[in-house]
Amino acid sequence: MLIKTEHGENQFNIKCKNEKEQELYNQNPNRNMLTGHFEIEARKFSNDSIPHEIKQHLEQSRINKLTSYDNLLNAGLISEEFYELVNIDQNYFHAGAQTSIVVMNYILSEREKNILTEEQYTGLWEEAFKSYPVSNPNLMR
Repeated sequence: MLIKTEHGENQFNIKCKNEKEQELYNQNPNRNMLTGHFEIEARKFSNDSIPHEIKQHLEQSRINKLTSYDNLLNAGLISEEFYELVNIDQNYFHAGAQTSIVVMNYILSEREKNILTEEQYTGLWEEAFKSYPVSNPNLMR
């Protein structure tokens, strides 16, 4: 591995066997500290009033973000292991966005400005944590 610190606008550039994988991964919006928060993704769907549609929109967003990786995996340019890690990362990121929608509705319910009913947002909350438990050992990878 070679680390070069004099590379234009980047602080450093890493040359290694997984260089292309890391480069693509670091371009994901959720890798950026300014735009990578669950809340930013959640805002796109925060006015949706049907839980099923919220889940569909989040799933479509997840699939869209994985398309580049699907292409690289199919071309043999990234490993199955790397793809699995990115997939897990995107699953949990979008589950986090789903819980952010819930939190927004919960907070807004105090002022009676929530979009979803308590039953709807409670269901979304429960489903996110059951589908993507924080105890999953793959999450720690």
